[in-house]
Amino acid sequence: MFGRDDVILSCTVNYVTDCILRRVNLDRYDDRLMVRTNMIESFDLIMGFIQKHTPDPFYLEGVQSISIRDAIARELVSNILAHRELNTAIPARIIIEKDRIYADNYNRSNLFGPLDPNTFSPKPKNPLIAQFFTNISYADQLGSGVRNLFKYTPIFSEGGEPQLIEGDMFQTIIPLSKSYVAALEAGQSDIKSDTDGTLNGTLNGTLKSDERRVLELLKYNPQIKREEIAVSISKSVRTVQRILDSLTEKGIVKRGGAKRATIWEIVKDDI
Repeated sequence: MFGRDDVILSCTVNYVTDCILRRVNLDRYDDRLMVRTNMIESFDLIMGFIQKHTPDPFYLEGVQSISIRDAIARELVSNILAHRELNTAIPARIIIEKDRIYADNYNRSNLFGPLDPNTFSPKPKNPLIAQFFTNISYADQLGSGVRNLFKYTPIFSEGGEPQLIEGDMFQTIIPLSKSYVAALEAGQSDIKSDTDGTLNGTLNGTLKSDERRVLELLKYNPQIKREEIAVSISKSVRTVQRILDSLTEKGIVKRGGAKRATIWEIVKDDI
């Protein structure tokens, strides 16, 4: 499963992950990606599809900015790759709809029904693949993924809860936030890539996700340096400078202080 594509397809019945965006055209799809390559490249491709079509709200864990969207997507993708039943003609699917992310894959089930994070006992479906994913940091120790979904989904979804339903098809449902759905319905959402190739969505108001992240950091520490912001939001210094310029042009922040001791003043709070 980590080798050449022709070898993989010769060993599996129908190894494919079908990624679908279905918001406007509910009978078919608005975007689609069929992933048939090795598991490492599949992980990156499926993550990129989710990043392209879902919002990434600002979130601070302690003093570190993290992407809760990516934390949730990581668990979805690692599960659908590492724990699927490979000896079947049924493809795995990830479907992004207007109000939720839905994933399912054929499964050798240990039980039937919704999973309770407080009582379930995790059992690996493909233990060697699961261990490899853990070793390369594409997944955490068995059971941690479920707990992470229940930890981060209420933040990502503004109070929503994930649903994990085990059966012949293992299903995962992650609701999207009500404010994001409202923005979609109002035609105000703008999921697009920036010049660094990263993917973020326009949220409420006039600010994009990265602008909101930077604004939160400026509010937390008005004397924070560009290099510190870049590390915190995992962007380049050049991208941070572009974001600061945009916030300044919009009249949201104002630069003050000496040249080497900048102090950022929040003029208009849009969060």
